[in-house]
Parts: sequence; structure tokens; C-alpha cells
Amino acid sequence: MKQKSLLKYKIGFTILGIFTVVFLFMVISQAQATKDDSNTYNSASTISDTLNQYIIDSGVVPISLNSAGVHSVPSTISYQKLSDISFKFCVYYKTTSSGFDPSATVTNLLTSSLSSNQTSPTDNTYLYVDPTHHKGNNCQKINPSYLNSNTQTLTTF
Repeated sequence: MKQKSLLKYKIGFTILGIFTVVFLFMVISQAQATKDDSNTYNSASTISDTLNQYIIDSGVVPISLNSAGVHSVPSTISYQKLSDISFKFCVYYKTTSSGFDPSATVTNLLTSSLSSNQTSPTDNTYLYVDPTHHKGNNCQKINPSYLNSNTQTLTTF
């Protein structure tokens, strides 16, 4: 009789063990994807800074990232020159991110600079890699306005 009552516990603990292993595997794989996305975001931010500076300094859209001085590009980042005054920049993420960073929020609140000097993600004249992203490709078509502003004049008062 005790064998039957112990059998129920053995089956219960076995099922609980299986769920624990499956859950642990899911957490570890999700953590790896988040870490990969963090590395991708950091690389994309560095590349965007380099690319924006190159375009400002040279006044042209580069043929490739390599010609802009970017030599180590992860496979999750792609660049395509569309014309002399536009390009497409894509970043592939494995997960969706809210972009919430508690330490940055506290710093911004203390310094009263909550997104006061950040470029808007909807601004298509300047490449901006947003920390908030969705799973999959996040692409931007950029048309640097200062490249086709031949009619721009200086006004003095």
C-alpha cells in the first residue's frame, strides 16, 4: 500500500523536475538572445556614430560601411546605399526590447535632461539607433538633408 502512495509522489516529482528543466532552458536561451541583442545594439550605435560623422565630414553617402571606416560589422547589421543622398540601415534583433534602463532614467531625472538632446527616431535625416526595438529587422531609410541643401543660404542680422 505504501508503494502506491510513494508512486504518486515519484510521478509528481518527475513531472516537476521536467517542468523545471524546460523552464530553466527557456530562461537561459532567452538570456542569450537578450545578450546578443545588447551586443548588436552597442555595435549599431557605434556604427551609426561613425557613419553619421563620415557623412558630415565628407558630404557624401559612402558606398559601403567599410569605405566609411567601419571594418567589423556583425551579421545582424546591414547597410545599403540607395542613392547619392540616401541609404538604408537595418538592425536585426532576436527579441523585443522596451529600452527601459533604470540607471539612465534616474540620471536623466536628476539632471533634468530627459530626452532633451536626443534625436527623434522619426527623424529620417540622421541615423539614430533606438534602444526600443521590435523582434526582427528594424530598418531606417536615411536622407541626410544637408547633402542636398545646395540652396541653403546664411542669413546674418
